[in-house]
Amino acid sequence: MTRDVVANNAVHSDGVAPSTPERRTVTDSNNVLMIIGTIISQVVLITAVFYYFGWVYTQSYFDYFGIHTSLLGYGTSDYVLRSIDVVFLPFIYLGFVALVSLGFHRFVMAPALIRTTSDLPLVSNTAISGTTDPVTSPRSTRPGLGSVVGRVRALGHLRPGPPGIRRIIGVFQTVALLLGGTAFAGLVLPEQFGASLALFLPLSLILSASLLGYVAHVRSTYPNVFAATRPPWRTPSRTYYLTLLALGLIAGIWVVSVHADHVGTRLATDTAAQLSTRPGVVIYSTERIALNGPGINVTEITQPDTQYRYQYTGLRLLVRVPDKFLLLPANWQQGRDRVLFLRDDDSIRIDVVAR
Repeated sequence: MTRDVVANNAVHSDGVAPSTPERRTVTDSNNVLMIIGTIISQVVLITAVFYYFGWVYTQSYFDYFGIHTSLLGYGTSDYVLRSIDVVFLPFIYLGFVALVSLGFHRFVMAPALIRTTSDLPLVSNTAISGTTDPVTSPRSTRPGLGSVVGRVRALGHLRPGPPGIRRIIGVFQTVALLLGGTAFAGLVLPEQFGASLALFLPLSLILSASLLGYVAHVRSTYPNVFAATRPPWRTPSRTYYLTLLALGLIAGIWVVSVHADHVGTRLATDTAAQLSTRPGVVIYSTERIALNGPGINVTEITQPDTQYRYQYTGLRLLVRVPDKFLLLPANWQQGRDRVLFLRDDDSIRIDVVAR
């Protein structure tokens, strides 16, 4: 008994409870639940963002025709699907800019900073960094790729030294402050700047936050390069980086929203200008319907033993939403003519003629 107590005390002498299968099972379950919760939260966030983009695009499109989205009866899936046309191009542009920026840092700034920090020839940068990156590693001497890497390294004499690095970072910081000030002025004075700089303002805020974050990263990672600067640089706190990240995300949502509004308005304008290309609609009704507008014709059907007594032509289909059709007269003009809502029920039959 005494021996068991001594052994037990020895196990717990460091204050750590022994690992048991039950404890490991609980820990694994908690990790799985944490991962599932993270995935669900990210999916919900992405869905909400895409819903917003789809709503802005849809509202912009139908607002041209004087229709509010509340009349359409669209659900979450409808707005999310409609957002794909909006976010496709901005995501491509974002990926391209990110690749160019990473390439600039990888092949221009990073080697120059490493050379300045280590005070060794540029050719030894791989040994200094200890990386096995496929671009800079000596193993990247495969046919084709090795010649490309060789040409990139041959441009080493064009990379800036410490004074040039400090000038580049100074220019980045100045540009970031100017762009941030412009975005702030646009927010404070929307009537003076908002209309003329609608898309430039969120883009300037994104670029400002990105440049400030890059400047902070370079200065804090390579402090000896900027040791001679006055006043001395202080490493930014996590709050600083989180603030820049939040500004960048908000500006990203802002710029896509402006883009969605522009795309919706442009598509609605094209639809109205090319209304003859929209599907034609022929309506058969058991009773006379009050459908009036330029280009609409009504014909009474005198054929006996027919359910439908009236035929309406000269209509174009705008969109089909749950339980109703949105129709336009063939000669519809914005600000002059109405959009016709026709409920789908047993008293009418609608034939659609493809164009």
